[in-house]
Amino acid sequence: MKLSYPLCRRVSGVLFLCGNLFLLLSNVTETNGMQLVSSILFLSCSCAVILSAANHLWLFYWGTAIMMAYLTVGLSNGLSLGVFSPELIAIMSGFLGGILLIRAGFQRHTGRQYPLPFPLSLTDKYPLACAGIIQGSGCLAILASALLLSDFRLAIASAIWCVAHGFLIASDEYLRKSSV
Repeated sequence: MKLSYPLCRRVSGVLFLCGNLFLLLSNVTETNGMQLVSSILFLSCSCAVILSAANHLWLFYWGTAIMMAYLTVGLSNGLSLGVFSPELIAIMSGFLGGILLIRAGFQRHTGRQYPLPFPLSLTDKYPLACAGIIQGSGCLAILASALLLSDFRLAIASAIWCVAHGFLIASDEYLRKSSV
């Protein structure tokens, strides 16, 4: 049975929503103001994922909100200015993923793909899949780190996010068309 891309997108959104709600509710007593704002943004992103299955215009909100969510979560514990600080890496991956989501919105809105040099051409051909791969890789790193630190709440949430990113990758209709 082959799942349709709208169904994959909805499943992805529901999984994101479950993971984000679980993490927010399990950490509600330890959440500061910036983390609360980022949690609300991530929850709204989860809803935008679900809504984007029916209307591609939600990709624009989703991309913008994900960039703001990563920025606030990165700043929530004070951004260290080290070159490879985890906060800076998270912010950069969130912004890259957000840009790819906005690009996916433009691509679906205009129905056009633009020729780019080889490494970048994949991001234009399959922006949702690339966003899922980039951010999903970050979630795998979060999962590994959470397990090493015995933070089982974060490990459960990040495992859910990893599965959600798999469905997000499968929801890229351009990727599906190329594999047919």
